[in-house]
Amino acid sequence: RFPPPNARKIHAAATLGAMDQNDATRWTNLGASLLIILAGGTVYAFGAYSEALKRKLHLTQAQLELAALCGNLGNYLGTAGFFYDRYGAVASAKFGATLIGLGYGLQWLLCVYFASEHAIEFLCVFCFVWGHGSGYL
Repeated sequence: RFPPPNARKIHAAATLGAMDQNDATRWTNLGASLLIILAGGTVYAFGAYSEALKRKLHLTQAQLELAALCGNLGNYLGTAGFFYDRYGAVASAKFGATLIGLGYGLQWLLCVYFASEHAIEFLCVFCFVWGHGSGYL
């Protein structure tokens, strides 16, 4: 009726073996979670590179603040919650990461190849895109 004295050791060894099998998944999940946190927080790091952006695109302070506002508006637009409810966490994270990559990639292209007097219009759209992507994460 009572378990044998070494039953606890056998159960502990079996549990430890199961944890070893899941180590790769746990480390992958941890790495993905850290990347998601970093990507989602980039909207708050705009001030770290905004001065360089201002110099490169010859923006005024008011134009730079408008671009920052567009990023914040994209972040706080409420559609991400509906998307998450309908498609789930994985699809939401993938879609958000795609938007962030697209927005920052287009912003980089604007700075490197297409800097002009009309850069602010494009910059506002690109900031909105990466800001909106941050809202999905």
